[in-house]
Amino acid sequence: MRCLLKVAIPVETGNATISDGSLPKTIESILADLKPEAAYFAGDNGKRTGFIFFDLKDASQIPAVAEPWFLAFDAHVELHPAMNRWRFPGTRRLPHKRLGSDAAIASCSCVPHGGTARRASRVPDSGSS
Repeated sequence: MRCLLKVAIPVETGNATISDGSLPKTIESILADLKPEAAYFAGDNGKRTGFIFFDLKDASQIPAVAEPWFLAFDAHVELHPAMNRWRFPGTRRLPHKRLGSDAAIASCSCVPHGGTARRASRVPDSGSS
């Protein structure tokens, strides 16, 4: 099942691991084990936060997914089932072309803040649910 793992790193821990240089290496190591579909990082409620999409094959994996974040960063971890637009009930009627049985939107127009429109391509979904 596709899941969203939200990882919020406390400010003090984040600052300490940035200062000693271990934050990027530790995150890379954890992500290498997790093999996520996608990983995004942003500030959320004043904390360094990761939004990581991955395939959870069995609920018994949850401790192994969360524990590295607890141990390395004393992080707050949330795990949510997630789905792409094609798996969400009722969205098949939206007026976008589909490329295949489980493909993402082929392209979209993006308008950056204060910028002009440009085209961005998306790759088809891998098919995991």
